[in-house]
Amino acid sequence: MINFNKNGVQNSNKDIMQVYQRVLFQNYNVKVVNGALQKQYNVAKNFYLDLYNHSATTLYFEKSILKAINDAVGQKSVKQALAMQVMHTFSKRAELPLDYTNQVNSTMASISVRAGDYTALFNKLKAMGARALSDEQINSYNTKLNLLEKYASAKGATTGTIPSYSFINVENDNLPSTVSKTFAMDSVYPEMKANDNKENKYVATSVWVTNIRGQGAQNVAVTPSVNSISEPTSIQFQLQFTPNDGVNTVEFDVEIGNEKMPMQYTFFYDNSKVNTAFVKENLSSTRK
Repeated sequence: MINFNKNGVQNSNKDIMQVYQRVLFQNYNVKVVNGALQKQYNVAKNFYLDLYNHSATTLYFEKSILKAINDAVGQKSVKQALAMQVMHTFSKRAELPLDYTNQVNSTMASISVRAGDYTALFNKLKAMGARALSDEQINSYNTKLNLLEKYASAKGATTGTIPSYSFINVENDNLPSTVSKTFAMDSVYPEMKANDNKENKYVATSVWVTNIRGQGAQNVAVTPSVNSISEPTSIQFQLQFTPNDGVNTVEFDVEIGNEKMPMQYTFFYDNSKVNTAFVKENLSSTRK
């Protein structure tokens, strides 16, 4: 603002200098303010440009990724995805409902999953002709057994032994008074509990046989080789019974801790001397 003296018309040198200084100061302030605004504008502009560029880049990569995914989805990638799922399935992690896993493990405990254990039987059946067992059927069984063996190894599942088979001629009314059979359960696992350090450790687990019954077979008895286990091991079972002509079926439950495994074994004795009897010993069935 220009100051006028009370006489109205002349500015003093002092007033002129004040005006001049104020004008300079105002111009300086304008420049400072304009500079700050310009800087703020430039910062904002650069920020929004960066944001736009970032968004555009992100969108570009998203589109590129989606395109790559869409282009890559084919038979090969589907197979790879299934392979990864299989890898997870055979890992130590729980991927299946517990009831289903228990049922599978109980079934596997009553059979052998080693393909080599069945070689003699398969060869004998093959020698009887294609109607008994063909090469194609043998290959199919071996493939399934190999898969079961891998599952048992990965899951630490208890497995049994192969049922024994024989071909015999039985004389009329000449059956043995007592039959003794031995079968085994391989890699039987005891129960696990967490210790004070929250580590899972094997604990002593009871082993016993219950609910013994027979059809045809009489005086059935089943005795385990041990009454308790504290680490993974194999268990032998001694089976005795009095046979009758025809089919003899023995059923019982093997209980290891809280796990119950129903077992069934079928034996056949032919009462005709002229016929060859195919004796199926230790033939297990799946749990119902």
